[in-house]
Amino acid sequence: DARIADLAGKAAFVPQHFAAPATWPSLPREQAIARDRIIDLTARLDSGGRLTWDVPEGPWTILRLGHTPTGKENHPAPLAGRGLESDKLSKTATEAMFAGLMGKLVGDSKPLAGKTLVATHIDSWETGSQNWTPRFRQEFQRLRGYDPLPFLPVMTGRLIDTLEISERFLWDVRQTVSDLLVENYAGHFRRLAQQHGLRLSIEAYDGAPGDEMTYAGQADEPMAEFWSWGNTTAYSCTEMASAAHTYGKGILGAEAFTATDGEKWLQHPASIKGLGDWAFCEGINRFVFHRYALQPWRDYAPGMSMGPWGLHYERTQTWWEFSGAWHQYLARCQFLLRQGLFVADICFLQPEGAPRRFSPTLPDRLGNTPERPRHNFDGCTPEVVLTRMKVKDGRLVLPDGMSYALLVLPQVDTMTPALLRRISELVRAGATVLGPPPSKSPSLADYPHCDVEVRQLAERLWGPEALDRPVQAKVEGAPGDAAQPKSAEPFPGRPYGKGRVIWTDSFRSPQLRAEEQSPLRRAQWIWHREGNPAIAAPVGKRFFRRLLVLEP
Repeated sequence: DARIADLAGKAAFVPQHFAAPATWPSLPREQAIARDRIIDLTARLDSGGRLTWDVPEGPWTILRLGHTPTGKENHPAPLAGRGLESDKLSKTATEAMFAGLMGKLVGDSKPLAGKTLVATHIDSWETGSQNWTPRFRQEFQRLRGYDPLPFLPVMTGRLIDTLEISERFLWDVRQTVSDLLVENYAGHFRRLAQQHGLRLSIEAYDGAPGDEMTYAGQADEPMAEFWSWGNTTAYSCTEMASAAHTYGKGILGAEAFTATDGEKWLQHPASIKGLGDWAFCEGINRFVFHRYALQPWRDYAPGMSMGPWGLHYERTQTWWEFSGAWHQYLARCQFLLRQGLFVADICFLQPEGAPRRFSPTLPDRLGNTPERPRHNFDGCTPEVVLTRMKVKDGRLVLPDGMSYALLVLPQVDTMTPALLRRISELVRAGATVLGPPPSKSPSLADYPHCDVEVRQLAERLWGPEALDRPVQAKVEGAPGDAAQPKSAEPFPGRPYGKGRVIWTDSFRSPQLRAEEQSPLRRAQWIWHREGNPAIAAPVGKRFFRRLLVLEP
């Protein structure tokens, strides 16, 4: 019999960063097991696990399926705090884990909870994968609309009915894992934290068995990560910035300037400033230094480390006493970049399916971080389109004020009927959408009628009357349009009140044309890192109606 390729990833036994494509070759039906040939023997097992069955004639394969903890232990942790990772798909397990850790901290710190103890944190995903929980069958039926039991042999690599049906079932398994991770772990953890006046931050990237941006959307403060030495996770800054913008999160943190042991106390503010400025431009507005180690001794230097990990950022550094201006600079930048909203013209819809990491369509020459040659952009999840996106004056708007001129669809040929119906509604309301038509659903839910509905919806949206509509009139600054897009200026800024916050280190660049410098000449208040900003302001712009106090 044929078996499913790459089963370990497709069945979520091991972590993946991207979902498998929802397009498969056709195989002869005789290579699959007919569903009506599968017999459920669960009722014939006694309490001791003994099977009593009068076996019909012919060859039979008996499958006994069960579940067990993944075996992954939490780390790093002191010896007394080590144990198996909790079930991330269960509300009951999440409550037990919260009570056993944060509940005790809150109980010991009253009445400081919500005042001094103000937040709890979920670190980057380092726990492997998970594909089952005691209530998985019931949750699957609730979320996908059909019983997974007849298809469980697919979890062993066997084909049921056809390869198409089997792969669609695995697509639904992975999506259910993602939905439960978001709902029963991250979402429920946040609700528990809020009951005690705590905010939740999540580093929602790097291998979680789900949709990373939807996972981030459950946090009060999503977090990314970038390295000053050794590894690179720059993609997470772009991804988490998009999650923060599209889910209405005003603060976007980052595990900042982390390093491998090759750093060896060599970094200093001047060597990391450019990287920090890049992170600000990418959308980060809260640096969480990785790491500032506790230094228990007053007379030992360079002092305590954290094994091989992290930038050595602590009071024992030779430059520490001279770093006041650097920290003031970071505080000003972070404060200013939390004002107003990000400006973007384009929103890239990521494909459905899990696991999923947002991958920008416009990578730089090294493929690490995106270029924005004319337009700023965000990525968004299907959930954002389904539950948060509306149309106003031709722009796609979100409840928190973000808006986009254009929604770009993913370059895939699958889409669920619910998502395509919503996109059709947005287009009828005046939205501009760019992308190829889907031809089928990736899911087994309501199969094969789901494929018929997708084709019908696509025909109405991409049919002869709708084919090749020009988008230039909708996207300011698109080819053929003389107008500049909202995000095409070299200093796009962030709208705030009647003005905007501009962050750049190129105020006086001689390479800029006069019209490119005009936003700065129009500014009524400019912060410059040297000299007296009041004196440095252009003649006629030296007026301050009140003192503007910038606090971290």
